[in-house]
Amino acid sequence: MAIIGGGAAGLSGALMLGRARRSVLVLDDGDQRNRPVRESHGFLGHDGLSPLDLLQRARSQLERYPTVECASAHVEDVNGEIDHFTLLLQNGDTVRARRIIFATGMYDDLPKITGLKALWGKRIFVCPYCDGWEFHDQRMAVIGNTRSALELAQELWDWSHDLVVCSLYNAPAPHALRQWKAAAHVDVVESPPTSIYEQNGKIIIECQPGETTECDVVFISAPLKQHSDLPRKIGCHLTERETIAIDAKNRTSVPGCYAAGDCVTKYHQIAFAAASASRAAIAINEEFCESDAQALLASAVAP
Repeated sequence: MAIIGGGAAGLSGALMLGRARRSVLVLDDGDQRNRPVRESHGFLGHDGLSPLDLLQRARSQLERYPTVECASAHVEDVNGEIDHFTLLLQNGDTVRARRIIFATGMYDDLPKITGLKALWGKRIFVCPYCDGWEFHDQRMAVIGNTRSALELAQELWDWSHDLVVCSLYNAPAPHALRQWKAAAHVDVVESPPTSIYEQNGKIIIECQPGETTECDVVFISAPLKQHSDLPRKIGCHLTERETIAIDAKNRTSVPGCYAAGDCVTKYHQIAFAAASASRAAIAINEEFCESDAQALLASAVAP
């Protein structure tokens, strides 16, 4: 079996399959969405651990399972059908697999604002559950189109009542959301941000034409997109939210292909990703257990 993606989801799936004594190869290009973040939060027993340390710990624990192999590789293409998939790697090598788990994740389609990437994962984030607590009761800025930014600001209200929205462009908000904005006294800067930088411990957001806003942390409401086009290329259906469509056992629309982690859900937490891949791995193992039992019965009655 092959798992494409070596983040929390991919490694969790490999762990379950390894413990089931199934042969599995994890192919990872090292481009995890949370790599720039200093600390990851919300994963019981590992709260505050850096994402890189968490993955390194997971890989070291997988070493005890002889049927599990982790390789640094980028998968260029996938084709074939159930029991006969072929993966083409960037270096020209090919891998054969009976089953595939796509644990390829998503990426944030960030706005093009000067200085944003330098602070990304340090003072600029997307998830209140991941990083809101560390800045509770401080001044929070939200960047996005007017509607989505206000929706995120409403979510952040439980972490801080000192909020400002910097609108990339006007997207009409429902009447109830506009009422909430007025009741919560949320400032809205309608000039699009052009640059972000850190100064004297504060974050400065420059907007057109020359207006500045000061805050302690920035949350961005950015569209999420599939990190890899491999699921789409092999024929996996996507939902309206651009996630990979799966059933209760994490099976995609392509027989033999499973998907897990951020690429299948709107709940982007390490705990959800790990659980999702564990479910996919168990479903695959159950499938093989059933076929093994049928093969054993067939051999027992053979003349």
